[in-house]
Amino acid sequence: MSHNPSGVEFRILGPLEVLVNGTPIPLGGGKQRTLLAHLLCEPNRVQSISHLVGAIWDEDPDDPARSKLQVHISNLRKALAPATAVLGSDPIVTQAPGYKVQVTNDQLDLLAFEGHTRSARKNLESKDFIRASFRYGEALGLWRGEPLSDLTDDSFVRPIIARLQGARTEALVGRMEADLALGRHKDLVGELAGLVAANPLDERVLGLLMIALYRSGRQAESLSTFTIYRRRLADELGLDPGQTLCDLETKILAQDPDLEAPQPGQFDNAIPTLLRSTLARHEAHLMVDGERVDIDKPVITIGRRSDQDLVLNDPRASRQHGLIKRDADGFRYQDKSSNGTRINGQYLSEHVLESGDELLIGNTVLKFVLAADR
Repeated sequence: MSHNPSGVEFRILGPLEVLVNGTPIPLGGGKQRTLLAHLLCEPNRVQSISHLVGAIWDEDPDDPARSKLQVHISNLRKALAPATAVLGSDPIVTQAPGYKVQVTNDQLDLLAFEGHTRSARKNLESKDFIRASFRYGEALGLWRGEPLSDLTDDSFVRPIIARLQGARTEALVGRMEADLALGRHKDLVGELAGLVAANPLDERVLGLLMIALYRSGRQAESLSTFTIYRRRLADELGLDPGQTLCDLETKILAQDPDLEAPQPGQFDNAIPTLLRSTLARHEAHLMVDGERVDIDKPVITIGRRSDQDLVLNDPRASRQHGLIKRDADGFRYQDKSSNGTRINGQYLSEHVLESGDELLIGNTVLKFVLAADR
């Protein structure tokens, strides 16, 4: 995850862990861990008592079951006491009709993963393949193995694990789409073949493998991959491949120019270098209450104090609330406040800014704009 000033990390993209200042803390027995896993998989959302009872014990929410849940909540709060001491508040919040875990994006790996993948999808849709690959890579780098791998024997956690595995596969496929568009087909063949083996009916993945093989000079293997899939689909399910995959086969047979890889040198595989060279050409500014504030220094400080570069007349802003730095990734916001900054609706302590991002500091909205997008 990005820099975490709170000192507390909740992790579910691997074994369930809670770290306080980098050290894992004991979480107690199986049901407490299951309860925490359910709460963390729906962060900042209230889960009703009846839902939690049914998810953990498969029982009706009668009085004994409710009492058992309250005991586990109490014990979980005791286990999380070191985290509560650092955070200054209990992360387990009681709110009708049940409970929730209150966490920020930089405290829970799932939220950080989802934030990176949202940005990556936008980049992919706008054909900004370099950023897409980079951000998908950041998202996938948060994984430490199979999700909740210490709870796989718990039947009540398995649906959660399946959902998380699906999200990871989706991010993998997105990263491979971006890498394929960047001309990295030869490096992708082995990884795609493994993903096809794990997801044999996913036509999107199969199509990417066919393209990677074709671009690697292996047209016969590409067509054979499709033939094997078509036969398997007919034998096992009595179905035909989708039209998109059939159209791809036709294009491969015709050696359609649309399938050609990017020309050598069109993209540079050194993503950080490309990001630097691209972003270095941009200037940026903030729009605050209709006024333009240029970001014309390496560091711009923002806050209520009179010595800040951008002084906010907002009683809810901290004296020094945050700063914007130009670095290798472009323009990065860092929160320095006690009450946080909402960026595009989510509390973030650190964020690489994109044109159009909105920062809410207290009651003041700051819109970040790259000069090239004016």
